Amino acid sequence: LTLARAYVTLAERARHGDGAARKVLDALRQRPLDSQLVSGNAVAWKTGTSAHRRDAWCVAVLDDQVVVVWLGWRDGRPDAALRGRGAARSLCAAITAALHRRT
Repeated sequence: LTLARAYVTLAERARHGDGAARKVLDALRQRPLDSQLVSGNAVAWKTGTSAHRRDAWCVAVLDDQVVVVWLGWRDGRPDAALRGRGAARSLCAAITAALHRRT
């Protein structure tokens, strides 16, 4: 929830003319989240993987929506399959594409 709030705040500041927030989002749009699902650079996104692969996440910012995907085990055990640029990014891209098509 903290991560989601941070990106909502970033998006709101950019929408209200904060130049620094806009530059951060522009930098996060430089590569497509998934060119097969969402065209162009319509989505600002960032992934992350915790130490020892205990969890993985991906955040996507559209014009008026923020999507956060978190993957991990509730007990915090490591999992070699957990990588932000892997499963978290793929799931986030699919959700974002569905939202993008609705708007």
